Amino acid sequence: MRGTRVGALLLEENLIDSIQLQRALEHQQHRGGRTVSILVELGMLEQDQMYKFLARRGLPAINPVHCNVQPHVVGLLPRSFVFQHELIPVDRLGRLLTVAMVYPFDVDAIAQAEQSTGLRVKPMLCRAKEFHEAARRLYPGDYETCGARHTSESTAWVSAKHVRRTNEQQARHTVARIREMHSLPMTKHTQRRFTMLDAARGLNVERAANILSRDPIALARVLSEANAREWTRRRPILDRHEAIRSLGMRGVLHALESLTVWEEQLGHVDAAFTQWRSTAVAVAETAASIAKNYANVATPGIYEAALLHNLGSLALLLLDTANYPGVFALRPIERRHEHEAKLYGVTECEAGAELARVWNLPEPIVVTIQHLMNPESAPSSHDTVAVTSLAHHIVQMERSLELDCTEALRILGLTQTTLRTTILRLHASSHASAVEI
Repeated sequence: MRGTRVGALLLEENLIDSIQLQRALEHQQHRGGRTVSILVELGMLEQDQMYKFLARRGLPAINPVHCNVQPHVVGLLPRSFVFQHELIPVDRLGRLLTVAMVYPFDVDAIAQAEQSTGLRVKPMLCRAKEFHEAARRLYPGDYETCGARHTSESTAWVSAKHVRRTNEQQARHTVARIREMHSLPMTKHTQRRFTMLDAARGLNVERAANILSRDPIALARVLSEANAREWTRRRPILDRHEAIRSLGMRGVLHALESLTVWEEQLGHVDAAFTQWRSTAVAVAETAASIAKNYANVATPGIYEAALLHNLGSLALLLLDTANYPGVFALRPIERRHEHEAKLYGVTECEAGAELARVWNLPEPIVVTIQHLMNPESAPSSHDTVAVTSLAHHIVQMERSLELDCTEALRILGLTQTTLRTTILRLHASSHASAVEI
């Protein structure tokens, strides 16, 4: 079983959720390793849960502690290889080598063992604690050196288990509440503009698109409805003009009727909402300008993806109006994400991506939201993610003096000189847009 397949099976059995799997896959992409072992390492899956899960998949199990392993069998595999892959050769019958493995689905380790021994390997499942107990007996001198790293890592996992379990409980709770958010409020301005233009029979595609360009929630609803209607299309609808044409003006108005309108709340909550929306529009306008004038990117939907880049912040704001406004004001952005993870178990990027999935928004938008801070980790839509990430850093530069655009620049083929020129030309207009809204 490969990592993605194992992850899908764990999801099916509700042992992990989609956010946990995504974290593990991102960790795997950057540092390597097995999906299941990473989930255990991060405290998202217990060792015993993993063992029972694999046993339920029909994998034969063995306890190497109870095996009478002959010295010539022990010596068939290099000791460093044994500790690296947490496996022990326990028996040989002709050309068949039986190996007890903590991760018996590790096809690469099995292939290497077969190449090293010239034998056919029969993998059998064993518990991690059984492996370590048997390894301590069969490799007494080596266990103190080669096995020490595994032991210390396991101790570290246990010592942090309570903290991780608490964070995971918070994450599950947050994600469950986000999945119940079938809509968020649009602005009163959006409602008034559509009502006035419709009454005056002055509503057309361009005017509707202009209104949607200033309201992320209204845009999200129209895109969601358009893609739901056109589900048989080979490609998703990403552009607001195309979405409006697909729904027709009556369809757009009908879609917006289901949205609530933002009502005035406590002063600090209203201030956070205004700043959230201002930032969204400023980043979208900056992203569109970068794509058109500097990066030569003609990918559709960049403005729309950028306008929704901070969708998760509004979700967290409405989940916790008492505390999140203070978190939202934190700078630099990494500090805010650190506090979000502690309070809610997820960051705004993870919350926004989950909400975008719930609303069935196109995958490029989901990917952009989720990988905003690490564009090189995006599995697809690289130009859209990179342009949005770059625009995000430019707009945030005035509020946070840190500017880390290395990944985005590399993806787009831009230089630091181009970046400085872009900032000089765009930053003033981006800030002006944010102030005027």
